[in-house]
Amino acid sequence: MNKTVLFPNAGRRVELIERFRAAAKKSDIQLTIIGTDITTDAPALQFCDVTYIFPRERNETTVGKFSDLIEKHSIDIVVCTIDPDLEFFSKYRDQLSNVNGRKINLLLSDANVINASSDKRKTASFFENIDVRTPKVLDKPTTFPVFAKPNNGSGSFGAKLLKDESELETYLKEFGEHDPIFQQFISGTEYTIDCFVTDEGIAVASPRERVKVRGGEVTVSKTVALPELEAQAKEVLLSGGFYGPVTLQAIVDEKLGIGYFIEINARFGGGSILSIEAGLNSPNYILSGSPDWFKGLRRNLTMMRYDMSVFSEG
Repeated sequence: MNKTVLFPNAGRRVELIERFRAAAKKSDIQLTIIGTDITTDAPALQFCDVTYIFPRERNETTVGKFSDLIEKHSIDIVVCTIDPDLEFFSKYRDQLSNVNGRKINLLLSDANVINASSDKRKTASFFENIDVRTPKVLDKPTTFPVFAKPNNGSGSFGAKLLKDESELETYLKEFGEHDPIFQQFISGTEYTIDCFVTDEGIAVASPRERVKVRGGEVTVSKTVALPELEAQAKEVLLSGGFYGPVTLQAIVDEKLGIGYFIEINARFGGGSILSIEAGLNSPNYILSGSPDWFKGLRRNLTMMRYDMSVFSEG
């Protein structure tokens, strides 16, 4: 069996590409990986079979470029790894999921999920609408502490705990132009839940603790057994519209043990390699559709990430 996978904006996702190669080898699949990026300096391009440099702009012209690329290489699957690509491929889903009669598997949740994931206020409303606990959004903080972050921010940019009115005023001077959102502060432990939803609507969730974070990206993480949080995550996933890789974030209240969901990322998270190693082998399912792709999770497995260099001449 032959499969061709496209990673638009491959960036730094070397480990994810390697996991797809490992899954292909295990299932005896001849895998070709096509990678694009806006710069030749993207490390992951060095691990792709065929690479292209695409413009940063995402518009009708770019749709044509991707459509031509999909047709030229008979691409079967598209794996988006950054939020702007989720929005782009969702917007042009009809054109890019069927190219000249060939159906392409875009690993995308429905538009309502992707829209909710790109806007913090919409994320909170999404959770509220399906009766899943989320920190209350405060229009104008009057009691403290509160948690603040830019409404459309990513990573740890602008995320800060504000303890009083003075800190609020300082925060607004620095981040006011970024349309900050203020939410009820939950004191507890933050967890990322790596998830996958199959074609058949089967949802799997793997919670892990964010032990150390650098620049918004996890550097040390550990899988944990939290049955109630897993059940809540599956409740979110089965509420409708979710498909493929999804990353949720939640905080478990340190006193009450109650989970509050705070983030949706409708794609592979930066630390999702840990859950793949622990048993959530979604690349296997994506490539082969094998019914035995998931056989349980390894708990208390710790991942420690480090930098590695790749070299290119020319």
